[in-house]
Amino acid sequence: MSGWHQFLQTTFATDVAHQGAAATASNTRGNDLAFAPSRVLDARTDTYWATNDDELTPQLTLDFQRPITFNVVRLREYLPLGQRVDAFAVDSWDGVKWQELISATSIGNARLLQTKRTTTSRVRLRITGAAACPAISELGLFLMPEMPQP
Repeated sequence: MSGWHQFLQTTFATDVAHQGAAATASNTRGNDLAFAPSRVLDARTDTYWATNDDELTPQLTLDFQRPITFNVVRLREYLPLGQRVDAFAVDSWDGVKWQELISATSIGNARLLQTKRTTTSRVRLRITGAAACPAISELGLFLMPEMPQP
């Protein structure tokens, strides 16, 4: 078990989303800093990015000062308001256009998604369906090492 524990510790030790990212969004609830896109990067579970009630398919973008590499995405909703997201996608910028990495349904308390190893300077979360305006408390990006051989 200690090998598996070490593997998990290594994977989640560094959230590369915190490496100089600037967060912007297509909408912020009431243009209020309390619901700013940067809330997804503050490592707190009691804060979140939210949109106006009528914005059910918003986008949130992380722009990095230099390229980052990741292959795991962690998303969290602010659950005291209930599970709201029905469908979403995560994209990376290839220097010319957006490339979809993952699309899935529901986020809930925490959703981990593995993707191909990606190096980029921009990552975008697109909410493609929601029962109510999204309330996202985390967008994390991690680099999982090669799986250890048994």
